[in-house]
Amino acid sequence: MISSQKIINQIYSSRKFRKELSDNDMFWFFTIYFARYIQYETAEFQKEIISLVSVEKIKIAAITAFRNSAKSTLCSLV
Repeated sequence: MISSQKIINQIYSSRKFRKELSDNDMFWFFTIYFARYIQYETAEFQKEIISLVSVEKIKIAAITAFRNSAKSTLCSLV
């Protein structure tokens, strides 16, 4: 498996890689293009939220998490 640091290096150095990665993975899309909203490391439950909102077949999802856990930011921006 490719390390996160190698992915980050490729994101910075290759526009083609960055575009393909963000087109195919909503987590990386959010990480690359909405980095200004990221203040802390993305938690596993936040990654799960991103994956839920990435599935086109899911029209409605009930997401419960603690206050200020980025639920609205993730769901409305992603």
